[in-house]
Amino acid sequence: MDRLNDYDLLVFDFDGTLVDSIEGVLASFNYALSKYGYPKLKKDDIRKKIGLPLEDIALYTLKVSGINEKDDIDIEKFLSFYREFYKREGYKLASLYDGISDFLEKAKSKNKKLAIFTNRSIDSTTQILEIVGVANLFDVVVSGETINKRKPLPDGLLMIMEKIGQREKETIMIGDSIIDINTALNANIDSCFVTYGYGSGIDDADKKATFYIDSFAKF
Repeated sequence: MDRLNDYDLLVFDFDGTLVDSIEGVLASFNYALSKYGYPKLKKDDIRKKIGLPLEDIALYTLKVSGINEKDDIDIEKFLSFYREFYKREGYKLASLYDGISDFLEKAKSKNKKLAIFTNRSIDSTTQILEIVGVANLFDVVVSGETINKRKPLPDGLLMIMEKIGQREKETIMIGDSIIDINTALNANIDSCFVTYGYGSGIDDADKKATFYIDSFAKF
């Protein structure tokens, strides 16, 4: 586990770090767009927005589709179509990145504490964790949406550290975006940037992170 061995508490981002969720998100937004007769989006249209608050992704989706949401679409209605499809089918399309399952198992065997801090809702996060078979490996899961303190605010990260009883120097935040790295900085802890994810703010994240890794498969 190399440098990650230096930490007792590993806090993961979710989308783009543990789980590749773009297929389900894309299918759900395309379902919502189809309700209004608009064409489907492609992965590249939303890839760098995955992991942002859902409302932000929805507004961006409408913008890319050439729709003025204030004039033409009730954003809450649009999101209700998204959620309808996601709860029924979208979450099933998520999958773990290569090497994640084995890495988590090895980390637990070394008595590491594992946690998740995500801006995704707690319901969809736990639902996907069950589907991909790693829910039992995490000690704490915190949603910025649930506590109304989304990343890069450090509140959820500090809450995790308090619950588990780890200090700053024993904790690291692992994520695929500048938001994750800034969250770590705001909590005064180290960070690990994963280069295989959706890469929001990748240049700044690479510079600000304590270190980076390209894949968990090598572990």
